[in-house]
Amino acid sequence: MIKVLVAVAIGVVFGAATSTMNALSSPYTAVGEPLAGTAVAPVLQVVSRLLGVGWSWAALAVAVGWYACRPVPGALAGTAALVAATAAYYVLDPVFRGEPFGMHASSLVFWAVAGAVAGPALGALGSRVGRPGPLGLLAGLAVPAGAALEMLVFRGPSPLVPLSAAEQVARWLVLAAAAAVAVAVLVRRPARLRPDGPRDVRRRGRGGVRPT
Repeated sequence: MIKVLVAVAIGVVFGAATSTMNALSSPYTAVGEPLAGTAVAPVLQVVSRLLGVGWSWAALAVAVGWYACRPVPGALAGTAALVAATAAYYVLDPVFRGEPFGMHASSLVFWAVAGAVAGPALGALGSRVGRPGPLGLLAGLAVPAGAALEMLVFRGPSPLVPLSAAEQVARWLVLAAAAAVAVAVLVRRPARLRPDGPRDVRRRGRGGVRPT
């Protein structure tokens, strides 16, 4: 239960941070207008495009699932984090935009339901990150694969709508990080399965087999 509450807190922080970064990076909000054209504006725009995308929200559920350690608590934590993040995001967004909350209520309900649907699977999958077996490998590769897929397919350059400089930087940062994480997962896996590794030696020792 404590880990689910921690997941709620993490979700609130994530959702609030995403809404805040979107507002700060936009010249059309009261908090973002003074920053437009300054040296920090491009950095804010890149960070906004790293947080406000599907893969990063999925990564939130996977991360809290990993923190929860087991599938059932992981599923609960993933759901709680996504719903809490959605609530925090849509509570802050109308404040930054100077709009009535009612304009965002339908979006809040839609994405909260989406989080409740996707959260259990993502959280349970996160609880398997770092574990042996095919499911552990799938869990470790899920976020980098999803991030790369989103950047290449859904957020790639288009002849009609070219990417902004911030979108291009964010895209290449995500692709580089996804590749690095995927390589790390694949490199570490053979070491864990090596038959003469430290874990195997200890296991044979406990079983009474005398090393040669």
